[in-house]
Amino acid sequence: MPLQDHMQIVSVDDHLIEHPRVWLDRLPSKYHDVCPQIVEAQGHQMWRYEGRTYPQIGLNAVAGKEPKDFGMEPVRYDDMIPGCYDPKARVQDMDVDGVQAACCYPSFPGFAGGTFGRAADKELAELCIKAWNDFNLEEWHGYAPDRFIPLGLVPYWDAEKSAAEVRRIAAAGAKGISFPEATVPLGLPSFHSDHWEPLWDACEETGLPVSLHFGSSGFVPSFGLVGSDVQNMPVVDAPFAVRSPCSPPT
Repeated sequence: MPLQDHMQIVSVDDHLIEHPRVWLDRLPSKYHDVCPQIVEAQGHQMWRYEGRTYPQIGLNAVAGKEPKDFGMEPVRYDDMIPGCYDPKARVQDMDVDGVQAACCYPSFPGFAGGTFGRAADKELAELCIKAWNDFNLEEWHGYAPDRFIPLGLVPYWDAEKSAAEVRRIAAAGAKGISFPEATVPLGLPSFHSDHWEPLWDACEETGLPVSLHFGSSGFVPSFGLVGSDVQNMPVVDAPFAVRSPCSPPT
């Protein structure tokens, strides 16, 4: 059926590519040697964070390319169309595609901030989470508030700090948070435990929904399983309706 005049397309799984100065522009200078930044190496542009390099800057950004070039990872920003990392150009691309609004997930941080969850310095990691949120709210969403649906990240390794960040970004205009779809593979308590109550309380209080992006935990998505062996995880604290079909045979 053709799209009717009263219908609008809203993308709930877009992605944005962070520009090179997202963190350099927002973090104290004492962190500039270790915070996420773009470095040049053998003609490639790469992210560097805590002394480690991340060669993929574009998450296989193939927008605007011929199908034969799909699968070719961009190695420089020039290899991507500006709409990948420039909100003004993204809006123009959305107009061409007939997309009224878009909810954009992160790229370098991982879909739910996993890059920072694996970081050694959790104080810096929390600052990086806040900096990304400020960038998304002020710079990306701020360019076209009627076209972008601002999604925030939280320092998911700490439920209380996550709750505090939910309240902070909700007050600034965020419309939801991105969160790992499975916590146990990350070494964190199950969704079915009381551990996450401060976060759920903050989301309920602010009205922010929780978005669970496929693969954000680095594990094949499933229910909030419990156990140390992700290949054979019992679901001992899940509700019966979840536990029965998900438990391994005995």
